[in-house]
Amino acid sequence: AATIGAQIIAVSVGWELYERTGDVWALGLVGLFEVAPVVFMMIPAGNAADRYPRRNLAMIAYLLQTVAAGGLTIVSYLQAPVESVYALLVLIGAARAIASPSVGTILPQLLPPREFGNSQSWLISSFQLSSISGPAIGGLLIAYFGAATWTYLIAAVGNLIFVLTLLTLPAISPPPST
Repeated sequence: AATIGAQIIAVSVGWELYERTGDVWALGLVGLFEVAPVVFMMIPAGNAADRYPRRNLAMIAYLLQTVAAGGLTIVSYLQAPVESVYALLVLIGAARAIASPSVGTILPQLLPPREFGNSQSWLISSFQLSSISGPAIGGLLIAYFGAATWTYLIAAVGNLIFVLTLLTLPAISPPPST
């Protein structure tokens, strides 16, 4: 749900920015505003994943993405300045920086080694399916609604579903470092 939501946001932001500005430079800035927080936060985020329960960090990250998607919904609906979109993209980038080390390493904490290989295969397959279907879903939603506003809201719901799913997992503290 979260990966499909992220892909929907990627398609929707690109479509809306080009629709509103007609400027390809506006599209190029999307990557910059999403990647910059990752560059600055990757080491602290990895350190946090080694010190705090990864489930909790993932929940914080995906709640931030939910807030950002909700913000994009409001910005789109109100036709707020384009700079607002970029500010929310920074928040999405920061959330992804926090999410990556926590979500990417949560399975080894939860599963015995004999089950890890099978679950990792399922995880990768579902990620690939979401990465392929997400942009298509985003495009179909934009075509159906005629605007990106509702697509952001649907992406926010996808992120919220993931947060609620994470709530069902135990919050396992990492072992102390030696």
